Amino acid sequence: MSSEYSVLVDGTPHHAKLALEDLTGLSLSPALHGEPGVFHADFLGVAITLCGNHGLDDDAGTNFSEYPVSIEFSRSAASGHADLLEKLCQTLAIITGRLIARKGIGKNIVVRNGQEIVEINDLQT
Repeated sequence: MSSEYSVLVDGTPHHAKLALEDLTGLSLSPALHGEPGVFHADFLGVAITLCGNHGLDDDAGTNFSEYPVSIEFSRSAASGHADLLEKLCQTLAIITGRLIARKGIGKNIVVRNGQEIVEINDLQT
């Protein structure tokens, strides 16, 4: 499943996981399929997945390889509220990206559908 929104972070998976758990209060568990470095949580119908390698190629002037860690937000449940869940995915991704940058974890970009840059967040000094 491709994610609807992703926060691509310049940092390590370990630091991103700790930051995400701290920011959200969620506990990310290892993914069920046993892929190393992939963690998962569900929040209000949104699947949140953290992985150390998103596999995106540099494209259209964006160096995705500079942001190796991916935090993906996608609808986890089939629902009649698809618009609401998409908006929740977007909001969670934007807030997460901003907070990760403000906490000094890593600069990041928020991306929609793996290609459209929604926001660029640099570290706050």
